[in-house]
Amino acid sequence: MHVLILAGGQGVRLRPLTTGCPKPLLLLGDRPILTRIVEHIPAELPVTIIVAPQLAAPFQRWQESLSPPHNVRLYLEPYRESGPLGPVRALSACVDELELEDDVLLLMGDSLLPFQLEQFFAGADSQALRLAAYRLPDISQANRYGVLEIGAAETVEHFVEKPAQPRSSWIFTGCLSLPQRLLPTLPRAGAEGPSNAGDLVAEYLRRGERIEVYRAEGEWHDIGTLASYLQAHHSLLSDSRRRSLVDQGNQLRGSVYVHPSAQVTHSVLQDCVVQAGARVANADLSFCVVQPHASIAGRQLRAKLISNGSELPFAGE
Repeated sequence: MHVLILAGGQGVRLRPLTTGCPKPLLLLGDRPILTRIVEHIPAELPVTIIVAPQLAAPFQRWQESLSPPHNVRLYLEPYRESGPLGPVRALSACVDELELEDDVLLLMGDSLLPFQLEQFFAGADSQALRLAAYRLPDISQANRYGVLEIGAAETVEHFVEKPAQPRSSWIFTGCLSLPQRLLPTLPRAGAEGPSNAGDLVAEYLRRGERIEVYRAEGEWHDIGTLASYLQAHHSLLSDSRRRSLVDQGNQLRGSVYVHPSAQVTHSVLQDCVVQAGARVANADLSFCVVQPHASIAGRQLRAKLISNGSELPFAGE
């Protein structure tokens, strides 16, 4: 099996956090999102990261920083003056150029899955497609995703990408296994119109392919907005670290992460991330990210990216 990770997104909704840093390389706690994804892949599986050519440099630096034993390489999408290929076409080009002859596991570079791959493949039919589905607690949020209805045989009965009126709270996480027999159909599927992984699921379902469902449980994070980025940090702050911060006169509300090397005193933090070496004192911050080694004192700020010398508003705020 070969693991392909789509990592070509621009992360527009996370700007200015993603200005100069691709979304999959954003720090999540003490290491990049993409590093956390790769760490959950068995070391014996080859991994290819599909990236846009204009983002090659930061991914190359990330690749050089990786520790063995992971076998990770980069694939640069073909350049087109008319714009990006889109995920499906980039996937097709990668499979064709690398001449892959293995089954493929497709993952998203901004999706943190709450399960091990061994669990995902347990009991799977090697000749069928298989996807990981997650049940949202609030069906009203499902219109942001690919929504599926699951039949009695644990297969996809119906799938719609971003429906206006979702009929189910089960959504596609972006984790999809493709048997080798279907790889020759990818270029044609890409040419016919599917532009993202959800559209690809809908296309194969239309063709009559059997698509198995793995029901994911636990915390799944699709990191595309400031709120989802902050929420993904929720479980990273240890209880002992939280108690220590409270003992230093701080109030912590919502999803808060403070790097072990950061210093926060007499401050209120609501849904905030304070990164390595940063200092926060006598501040009231909400929905903020304090970048490494930045200092902030005596300020009340909301939805700001804080670095030394600047406080930039997040897009849409």
